[in-house]
Amino acid sequence: MPVEYDDYAEIDTSQIVALKKKGIWYYYGFQLFKSKHLFHHYFVQDSFDKRFGIFRDDKNKSNIMFKDKSLLPRGFDRISENGILANDTEGYYFIPFNSKNIVVYYQNQ
Repeated sequence: MPVEYDDYAEIDTSQIVALKKKGIWYYYGFQLFKSKHLFHHYFVQDSFDKRFGIFRDDKNKSNIMFKDKSLLPRGFDRISENGILANDTEGYYFIPFNSKNIVVYYQNQ
């Protein structure tokens, strides 16, 4: 049976296939995951890591989406590929593994 889709994304992991249909991205991998966002980085798809991926929102800010579809409380100019460090014009931040808590590392004066 052929799979019908409007678009696809070439991604840097063999764990996920991303297909878009009617404005929604469908991520096939460890489990089916749907989102309106196209992710530019994916975390390991296992049951231990609660994070799904890093994406840019409508305001061009990076954020992390968790597998329960929740997000960090705010977006950043950049989030490192491991999801642990983030920065914006106000400073640098540490994001503990599998957490939505944001810890200020350095704040610009």
